Amino acid sequence: MRILSLSEELPVAIVIVDDEAPTRAFLARLDDLMDRGVATLDEVDAVHYTSQQENKA
Repeated sequence: MRILSLSEELPVAIVIVDDEAPTRAFLARLDDLMDRGVATLDEVDAVHYTSQQENKA
């Protein structure tokens, strides 16, 4: 028995960062794209980060 064998049903995480209205519109299309899963909506404070090295380039 192979514990780490590849499976056809590997978990997938998709993260969408957008305003609420387009995100909810996309959720309405999920039934056409997949047959099961979990979707969560969260309000977040998005912070753009770049390293100091990248800023010097």
